[in-house]
Amino acid sequence: MFKSGIGIDNFRKFIELKRTYVDKTQFIESFINSDYPEVALFTRPRRFGKTLTISMLEEFFNINKNSIDLFKDLEISKNKQICSEWMNKYPVINISLKQVNKLSYTKSLDNFSIIISNICLNNQFLIQSSKVDEDDRHLLQIFKQRKASEADLGQSLYVLCRALNFHFEKPVILLLDEYDVPLNYAWQYNYYQEMLDFIRDLFGFALKGNEYLKFAIITGCLRISKESIFTGVNNFTCFSISQSDYAETFGFTDAEVDRLLELAQLTHKKKEIKAWYDGYCFGENSSIYCPWDVVNYLRSLKNNPKIQPQNYWLNSSSNDIIKDFIKYCNFDVNDKLETLLNHGAIPCKIDDNLTYGNIYNSETNLWNLFYNTGYLTKLKNSELQDYNFQGFRKELLKIPNSEIESIFIDVVEDWFKQRIKSINNVELVKAFWNGDSQKFTSIISDILLKTISYYDYHENYYHAFLVGIFSALGYTVKSNLESGVGRSDILITDANINYKIGACIEVKRVEDSSESLQNKALDALAQIQKNKYYVSLSEKNLQIVKWGIAFYKKSCIAICQLS
Repeated sequence: MFKSGIGIDNFRKFIELKRTYVDKTQFIESFINSDYPEVALFTRPRRFGKTLTISMLEEFFNINKNSIDLFKDLEISKNKQICSEWMNKYPVINISLKQVNKLSYTKSLDNFSIIISNICLNNQFLIQSSKVDEDDRHLLQIFKQRKASEADLGQSLYVLCRALNFHFEKPVILLLDEYDVPLNYAWQYNYYQEMLDFIRDLFGFALKGNEYLKFAIITGCLRISKESIFTGVNNFTCFSISQSDYAETFGFTDAEVDRLLELAQLTHKKKEIKAWYDGYCFGENSSIYCPWDVVNYLRSLKNNPKIQPQNYWLNSSSNDIIKDFIKYCNFDVNDKLETLLNHGAIPCKIDDNLTYGNIYNSETNLWNLFYNTGYLTKLKNSELQDYNFQGFRKELLKIPNSEIESIFIDVVEDWFKQRIKSINNVELVKAFWNGDSQKFTSIISDILLKTISYYDYHENYYHAFLVGIFSALGYTVKSNLESGVGRSDILITDANINYKIGACIEVKRVEDSSESLQNKALDALAQIQKNKYYVSLSEKNLQIVKWGIAFYKKSCIAICQLS
């Protein structure tokens, strides 16, 4: 039976509540048996199981815990040697920087102080331990009481490592989750340099030449190295989404999703789940599902078997980066966005080393931000042949699945509505109601050229395009209504502007350039007349403006007939 663990990122609680756990404990064996680095950074998009994995690692390694029962039915338990040598054998610091996310540097630092205080409270024995240096015990007391200075907080992880090492006489394993969140928020709210200096000190003390450290495992969305956060850290390795190592550690594989569907007795939903939540390429050829989405949808299906796939990512992550990209970007990216929204792919040099301060300095940085945060993914090697370009790998990027596509479309539509408000509405409205075909065609064509389109120019796109324009202008717009003897495309009225007039629009799409836009627009007008789409307007004694509009890609001709 499938039992959802949504919202539970504590491994012990997850197992003890008997939630359905996708076994990722093989990661422990793979990491230990490898030539593991002293500092390992794993970058993955949000909602790919990083925090639960970090919690699992803490339960396995932490000397203060007894975890035999938690792991007895999991894959790692089969390796008796590793369990004997490593399970509950090392002091562990598990810290998440997820809450260091306030609108100012001072408030974010206060939150970090609370996090360190809680770690000290959970390890109060160190303050009393005769094995721990007296000065360190004094510092731990200050940390616990939240009276530490900024400089002292900068060395807090190092002091904790030293105290734990002295007490247990064993090196410390440091687990650091969501390491880049403080810099992300600092960048958004204009205290970036202050936070950068603090994080550089924090990591410098904890990771650079820390003789009390066994190893550190760090997770986040982006690798931020150009700011020299990890400068001087010996044996540092980043395992990004571009690399094959540990490609299947975070997220669900096809086989894992199949198993979940069997447990939930929902194998018939595989096609929908694959279309909506699969599609991420980590490494060379791995096909990965977003676990947050899969589990949420399975839980929803359990309560309502008829429910359609939902956009769960939208409710759990900020999509401001797409909005900012479209709103502030000065680069000519419309064509590339259209390619992506029409299920195509765009070339991009992949660079795992991003700098928040320089993200908007180049188009390439922006596409890389989308790639690293899960809004885009690369095509698999089986789909293309990679090649090198100026020392960087150049890949083809695409939207991974239907869920992310829907996010892009929502943001683009919102951007479009805002853009309509900024155009010369007076000229557009005047040409439309006066039946000035030439002027109206010119204005609509201009808007179309500057608009990010999608759905490969299907007729329903142009329909939505016109509905969006007149809705944004404040008119009452009704589309695809029963009117006359058929279904009219668009009817427009507005009692507040001019209660005596209404409009009926029929939209046509030309299939190829050999067809005449002029003839297609006239056909649209003839269809209005033949099927009497305007009857509902006539019944209100309105003067009627009839428009036949034909589109081909980003060209159009609009022809009016006044009653």
